[in-house]
Amino acid sequence: MGYFIMKFFFAKHRIFLSRLFSLILLSVLLVSKPQMYGTLFYNILFIIGLWLVLIGILGRIFASFFMSDNRNVSVVSKGLYSITRNPLYLFSFIGMVGVALCYGSIIVLGVLIIAYAIYYSQVIAFEEKSLSQKIGSSYINYLNSGVPRFFPDFKRWDSDLYLRVNYKVVLKTTIEASYFFLVVLFLIIMLKLQELDIIPYFFTIL
Repeated sequence: MGYFIMKFFFAKHRIFLSRLFSLILLSVLLVSKPQMYGTLFYNILFIIGLWLVLIGILGRIFASFFMSDNRNVSVVSKGLYSITRNPLYLFSFIGMVGVALCYGSIIVLGVLIIAYAIYYSQVIAFEEKSLSQKIGSSYINYLNSGVPRFFPDFKRWDSDLYLRVNYKVVLKTTIEASYFFLVVLFLIIMLKLQELDIIPYFFTIL
């Protein structure tokens, strides 16, 4: 029972907890500096990271086109939801990897991937159980339809010719997705200030 309550807490407050974790991590990065900063390899990682951040942002926005206000009471199975059951989490993961590459630290990248895998696997499992009870057989059939939980299967793509878009959902998702861009902007400014010796750093990180 206690384990179920803990999963419920994590699932309900996933956005707040994710941002709290990000704030703590950024606080650590504020007093450190990546060893590769200023090298050619760092510049390559940064460019790749920027592309992944862009993909993460645009992917989340595109996924919101297939969502609606009743997505917690009916099954969403078209578009991106036809190739992965959790496109928002997938593109958040891509954006997160992009942010880590923009910072240029292998250790930070590894920590984020492990933390994301552990935390969101529990959140997704709870949400699937909760939606199965709330929506019923139609959602259970969706779970058993072969649509992957996370990594997409592009061969399964299925979408209507026209979409009925809920602009409020799209706007909310766009605002949330812009968080990745703000983090990258913060990192760029922070590293530049460290390079100019305007703000100090106390250790380097691989």
